[in-house]
Amino acid sequence: MGRDVGRAFFAVAGHHRGHSRPADAPDALGDQGDFVSLDPAQLTLPRKADGSLPDIDFLKLKRNSKLYDAGTGFQFSAQNL
Repeated sequence: MGRDVGRAFFAVAGHHRGHSRPADAPDALGDQGDFVSLDPAQLTLPRKADGSLPDIDFLKLKRNSKLYDAGTGFQFSAQNL
């Protein structure tokens, strides 16, 4: 099931990317290897005992991904994690 979500995500991202991207922009369309997890089952995990949300890795970028800190208009720093 996780692969199906990943394929759908990348298909939508590729569709919206279109031709408006500047030639010098990084390739904004990654692949499954850029993410820690594409398992949507993580989205239905129960809350923690204190009521907070579970810690999940769904759609979390790997630090070695070419998309990691690739320019989103947001100044990234480890403090923002």
